[in-house]
Amino acid sequence: MSEAVYSTPEWYLKAQDQDVSSDIGRLTTYHLGFKQAAEGKLMFPPIDFSTQPRAILDFGTADGLWMRDVQSSIPRPALSYIKQDIKDPPPESWHESFDLINMRMILIAAGSSSAQRAAIYDYIKLLKPGGWIQIGDCDRICPTPETENPRYHDMFACIRTVCQASGLDPLEAPKMKSWLVEAGLEDVQEMTAMKTVGKRNMDEELGRLGVGADLIIAKGFAAG
Repeated sequence: MSEAVYSTPEWYLKAQDQDVSSDIGRLTTYHLGFKQAAEGKLMFPPIDFSTQPRAILDFGTADGLWMRDVQSSIPRPALSYIKQDIKDPPPESWHESFDLINMRMILIAAGSSSAQRAAIYDYIKLLKPGGWIQIGDCDRICPTPETENPRYHDMFACIRTVCQASGLDPLEAPKMKSWLVEAGLEDVQEMTAMKTVGKRNMDEELGRLGVGADLIIAKGFAAG
């Protein structure tokens, strides 16, 4: 697989010389924003990588930045890239194969609420006994008052409308914890993190890039 344009978390420090309009540029900006919101944490389950080899599935990986970013905490890491559609059942040969599954901002691509839940259930089957699944998603509602950010409220309203018209359910994130509990998983936890963009972000450059990445999404949804 060819090397991504932005292959390190430090790429945005020189972003004025880069093309941030690409999809990889947008996803990289989101990755850095999510990482910042979670105070640098990328893996949340208490998995010990020092005692034995572990298998991780990063589903919806794009150029693999999340996986490449966690490599520093994994002894002797090795990566493989495999094409897989979330609307298709995963191969049976993957069942009970992974210690950790990471799914971030990918479930909406499955479609309706029932389809998203079914996708989660399919991927739970891929966990080894005692394995973990972590899901990162957003509620697609502007968290600040409309008087402060009227354009962002308009953007999220547009996104929700287009998603619903396309048969996608954009407001499922708050339900995902209950889906995991209903699937029989234990020690299910939930955390909320605020991804900041624009002038609210103390990292001025990342804040600026976050606005640019959101504008790409807004233009895409507005085009229908």
